[in-house]
Amino acid sequence: MPAHTLRLLLIGLVVGASISPLTASEKLTLRVSREVINTREGLTIRAVVSPDASNRVIGIQADSGEFFRSSQTEMDGERAPRVFELPLHNLPSGEYTVIAVLINDKGERTTVQRSFRVMSFGDDR
Repeated sequence: MPAHTLRLLLIGLVVGASISPLTASEKLTLRVSREVINTREGLTIRAVVSPDASNRVIGIQADSGEFFRSSQTEMDGERAPRVFELPLHNLPSGEYTVIAVLINDKGERTTVQRSFRVMSFGDDR
């Protein structure tokens, strides 16, 4: 097996997010653009929101203890986009926690959390 193929098998990104569409009972899901990542590669975290007139704020954050990135967007209820993204590039190795929080007009929060690992491997060239 070529070294780069073996590397791809060893690089771990563990995400418990479903790739299926939202059901009526799901307000918020969290998705990752790739299942395998090396520190040189980037990925995109996507929060998918079920349309609702009461949606007001969506926040997404990624934290490893050594790396932190976050984004917060105000929403206009049902007219707001369904997908909100947080692109991540040049991630240092480590265990990451990604959290998405949806806040409605009453201040109620819906939170989804996932974890993943980024590992560093040498270049094949």
